[in-house]
Amino acid sequence: MGGAALAGASVPPIIATARPIWTVVAGEALTRTGHALNAALADAAQITSPLMVAGVALLVSAEFALALLVAGAVSAAGMVAVGTDGGAPPAPPPSHLRRAPRFRAGLRAIVIGDLALGAWTAGLEVTVTAAAASRGVAELAAVPLTASAFGSIAVSLWSGTGRSTRPPAWRYLGGWSIVVMCLPFTLLASSVAAWAVVLVVVGAGFGLLNVAVFELLDHLAPPARAAEAFTWLTTANAAGTAVGAAACGRLAQTGTRASLVLVAGFAGAGTVIAVSRRGALRQ
Repeated sequence: MGGAALAGASVPPIIATARPIWTVVAGEALTRTGHALNAALADAAQITSPLMVAGVALLVSAEFALALLVAGAVSAAGMVAVGTDGGAPPAPPPSHLRRAPRFRAGLRAIVIGDLALGAWTAGLEVTVTAAAASRGVAELAAVPLTASAFGSIAVSLWSGTGRSTRPPAWRYLGGWSIVVMCLPFTLLASSVAAWAVVLVVVGAGFGLLNVAVFELLDHLAPPARAAEAFTWLTTANAAGTAVGAAACGRLAQTGTRASLVLVAGFAGAGTVIAVSRRGALRQ
């Protein structure tokens, strides 16, 4: 348990420091592509890693599966160590930028949005699982959740092609709009297949706004504060995840309908924040 806690504590700073590096590595011309690939790889890892671990544990042993995970982490650390040149840290941002009201308002908007995002995504996962379990097929909850992830991956990769000329603030609002309009249809879904159809579109909306958030951070936070800004997002998302999972888990014990309404409510709150703060999010 201590090792797991230590590993979990290392994740937020790794993610926060890695996000601005994508921008540097990709270069200005491929910044959106870098952010899109980052988002798509994260979704793909969430799908494939449980399947890989389960398969190895079934075919060999759980201990061997754990050893593979450790080896993967060690090799990744080695590649980072070898590939890092230890360049000079970015210069501190100008004082007028640190105090800019637009910076504070825009960052505040996406931080609160990520709080709502974590709440509805975690709540949805709990609710879908509870709904499948109530039908005696809890394992089939993976089908609509995987469909949602594939929708997110597809739109994330599409965003990276640069075919959309819309600015990130517009795509952020568009993603939230897709999510909030589609989530209520889960109340009408009566089968796993219907859930999958609805959630693949919800996932597409998530992918659209998720890539847009990465791009917005490049405009809202100066380079010297990029890691700090992203840490605020991950912290808010984690807090929302805890609230959404706990609240929807409690409601799902008596029926999934009320839990789904709460999930849609979390998404609605995020959309209201995005719309009301759209001026601060514009480039």
